[in-house]
Amino acid sequence: MAASNRGFRQIVVDGVGYRWKFPRRLTDQEEDQPGVWAVAQRVEPQGSQLLLVFPKRHHMSGPHAQKGRPVLPSDILAGIRGALNAGWQSDRPGVQFVQRVPE
Repeated sequence: MAASNRGFRQIVVDGVGYRWKFPRRLTDQEEDQPGVWAVAQRVEPQGSQLLLVFPKRHHMSGPHAQKGRPVLPSDILAGIRGALNAGWQSDRPGVQFVQRVPE
């Protein structure tokens, strides 16, 4: 399923264009739980979405802003590379691929 372009940022990983964003909220994410999620998808051809999970990171604002360090675009790039190495097929439709990004 293709995501809308609203709020996405562009990033190029090894010559391939991707778009990514921090979703407003996931259904199982609570305000008092630390961690950050980001979604990414290849621009062309669009395939399955990637959900990057950063369990020990935080957004630049919010209840955990003083803990740890924020997720940077370089972290998104590393997460996409890690997911590709773990078997995410970014150019093929399918279910959302989940990748936990180590600290």
